[in-house]
Amino acid sequence: MALSFAGFRSRQDALTLRSVAAACGIGIALAGLPLKAAALVSLAVPVGVVVALWPQISLFSLPLLVPLDSAATLAVGGTHVGLVEVGVGVLTVSWLARSVIGRQIRLHLGPIGGALLLWVWATGLSLLVAVSLKAGLAEAAKWAEVLLVFAASLALLRCRQLRYLVYAVSLAGVFSALLGLYQFASGRGPEGFLLFGRFMRAYGTFAQPNPFAGHLGLSLPFALSWAMVAGRASKAERLAMLGAAGVMALGILASWSRGAWVATAVAVALMLALAYPRLAVGALTIALLLGPFLGSGVAASPLVQRALGMGGDIASLNVAKVIPSTANFALVERLAHWQAGWYMFAAHPWLGVGIGNYESAYPGYALSQWPAALGHAHNFYLNVAAECGLVGLIAYVVLGAVAWSVAVRAWRLALEPELRAALLAAMGSLAYLSVHNLVDDLYVHGMQVLVGISLALVAVAWSSKETSVTIGGVQCR
Repeated sequence: MALSFAGFRSRQDALTLRSVAAACGIGIALAGLPLKAAALVSLAVPVGVVVALWPQISLFSLPLLVPLDSAATLAVGGTHVGLVEVGVGVLTVSWLARSVIGRQIRLHLGPIGGALLLWVWATGLSLLVAVSLKAGLAEAAKWAEVLLVFAASLALLRCRQLRYLVYAVSLAGVFSALLGLYQFASGRGPEGFLLFGRFMRAYGTFAQPNPFAGHLGLSLPFALSWAMVAGRASKAERLAMLGAAGVMALGILASWSRGAWVATAVAVALMLALAYPRLAVGALTIALLLGPFLGSGVAASPLVQRALGMGGDIASLNVAKVIPSTANFALVERLAHWQAGWYMFAAHPWLGVGIGNYESAYPGYALSQWPAALGHAHNFYLNVAAECGLVGLIAYVVLGAVAWSVAVRAWRLALEPELRAALLAAMGSLAYLSVHNLVDDLYVHGMQVLVGISLALVAVAWSSKETSVTIGGVQCR
């Protein structure tokens, strides 16, 4: 991995590292720090120097922190900060420090960055009516992180370095999937996750199966795209990435998450259609021809029943009239929160109840049979309408429309194979996000940084379409 920067020579870098290490040792000796604190400083300072010299390393490390975000948190000022927040902070500081030292700050957000700024502004506007300012600021901070990751990625990424980011996302996904598969096979987990009296719904480090599956669904397209269209990748590399995608697919299957299954199917189908349009047309033709003959047998399988089954007959969307049962409980509970979210939007159509305030406002709009809030409406689009009103919903839809418009145009123009692979990964990940968010909220457990990375990859592909020199911090040659 060869990284070079204007104004920095290897000799100067080595001198800087030695000087900082010496200063660190002298400082520890003079301060008389305890052994544990001294060890922490001794580790932190060299790491800080490395990421200051090569801020790309902090970017490539960021996806690896997502599965660990909930496992390790820091208490700061009465609130809990996860590893992803720390990672975003390190990335931002290292990017800005490197820019100041190099006397050149590259900031070219483009159309996606402008739409993202509009959405961040809308979330901030909704804070004016927030019931709980603390909850609102915590949620708004996630979108500030997305913006920072997007801007830093666009400034730091070079096309020849895209593979390292793909590797990092895929490695984190494989780690999470293997842990989930172990949970599934060993039957270790909460009693409520038990399947068939023997297996366990996989949940990884995310405490719940749905966000676990969401992490894998956002990560799988990175590995799959590299196996499909990365031109200079060796056969061994392609097989390894295909294996990584397969492991993540098994993890999604073991999560028993219907939303993840459907979203993964849509994302993979889109990727295949983009990469192999003739193959996609042939597969669709075969499916239409054989569907009537195989339909009954396929529909009877437990997986299809789980994916398509509604868990009971729901006569209407007025959940207040439905009696919950073991068969329909999960569905009715979700619909109850949809209905409460709709009531919030109807009562506050312009600015909503405030970003991050669905749970705080829920008691005033909850159905009598469902007094406990689940944290969000289990439909992100409805959740946006409830929390940010029509202003926020329009801003979020504009962000999605701009991102997809740029992605489609970039796909038509991109020629470099690895750039196309990264763009295909981003499109697959964003497609998964768009579908799974119909029944959940995937901006949790630090996964928002994966969205920021995907948006940045689309912007990288678009800004690289016309020239091989530096544009918006992106260099392709």
